[in-house]
Amino acid sequence: MHTTQDSNFNIRPDQVIRHMKSHRRPEQLRIGHPLFDNCMQNQDYEELLLRPYHTINSVYVYSAFFDNRTGIPHVRMISMINGRNMKQNLNLSCNFAYGSNKDQFFSEPVIFYEMCENHHFTHGGWILSCKIPINELETIPCSFVIKDIDISHGNHLSTMIPLLKTSSFRREKEKEDNGKFGLCIPPLYGDIQPTQFLKFISLTNALGIDHLIFYVYNISSNLNSILEYLEDRSTITIIPWVLPVESNHVWYYGQSVAINDCLYRGMFYFKYLAFSDLDEYIVSHNSGYSLRKLIEQKKSTDSRIAAFRFRTAFFIRNPEAKGNTTFDVLEHNYRTEGTSKIRSKLIVEPYKIFEVGIHHVSRAWPDSENYTSYEIDSEDAIVHHYRTCTSTLDLACTSFITDSTIRDWHNFNFITRYNSRMKELKSVFNITGDT
Repeated sequence: MHTTQDSNFNIRPDQVIRHMKSHRRPEQLRIGHPLFDNCMQNQDYEELLLRPYHTINSVYVYSAFFDNRTGIPHVRMISMINGRNMKQNLNLSCNFAYGSNKDQFFSEPVIFYEMCENHHFTHGGWILSCKIPINELETIPCSFVIKDIDISHGNHLSTMIPLLKTSSFRREKEKEDNGKFGLCIPPLYGDIQPTQFLKFISLTNALGIDHLIFYVYNISSNLNSILEYLEDRSTITIIPWVLPVESNHVWYYGQSVAINDCLYRGMFYFKYLAFSDLDEYIVSHNSGYSLRKLIEQKKSTDSRIAAFRFRTAFFIRNPEAKGNTTFDVLEHNYRTEGTSKIRSKLIVEPYKIFEVGIHHVSRAWPDSENYTSYEIDSEDAIVHHYRTCTSTLDLACTSFITDSTIRDWHNFNFITRYNSRMKELKSVFNITGDT
């Protein structure tokens, strides 16, 4: 099948479509920012949503969500905090306006929960919670004010934060309308080739994922232009990712904070959420089941399942392969014979998770005692990790086998999707050159 080449993909600055961001389709905005209906026309609310994070003292709040999973409404704030300042007794409260003039406030204390993968860095991820006095408020608020009372100096600091939704009475219908299966990709950075990115989207869609949510930290202007175009076409969602501190002060560009932000943003719209990097694919190895059908079949046997774990195998280029190909994943069909549990990746039901880790569920919710993680048998599905093999405690890079699952089952669908997108982008951006 005819393929397009990497070397000709270069977008000049004058070819960039600059208006895409200001003309997002309504459904795109909703997936990235699941708004309450009564808040959609609020200009102040929209302005708050455009901020990458909200700052109070040494606390940086990326997003806040209405969570009523226990029947007692709470705010959940996905945050980054200087852990050393926790010793200074941050005195935070959530304040909810009420009354005809919204000039009176109910105040609730903030409860601090530290994420499990901060790795002793100066700054780390936290989930901050506070009760919502829903019986005293006329409606679910569009926003609230978080305050910090500095007892030692008598200073009162405050900032307003927009509130997003995780559920509603129409939640199931809206999830069906927007696709049941999403994928969260942690912060993108570095020299990512546009063609690499397009291959990832094309193969991921071919494998059964409906929608992809990308956290964008530091990428080229070429790739950024493509992402904005694809977002406008409702193919993906972009979440700009800004660090309030130097990147070496937080673990891996704030990866844990980003994936939990994605967990809560996707909670309203998606029945299932997967988590992976650009060089990873969760692939069914059961010819009778797509990935979606596989996990739904497993779930039908045990309603306690909140997450599915997939073991990982490293895929490298087959030593017998000849020549070059645009579709390197089709030539990298030589993989470790064993699989790694340590490097497992997840597909979760987001509404049953409080905190997700990189390779495991950190905390299920609200029924943490009964919810379980189910490990998918390697005969049924594994993570294909396309990179140089790195030995782990449970996987040695000494024995390899041929695995042509993607070439045998997804070759045509993958290449067709990729070539179609490449043709469209060449036309839109007026790119010329041999293909």
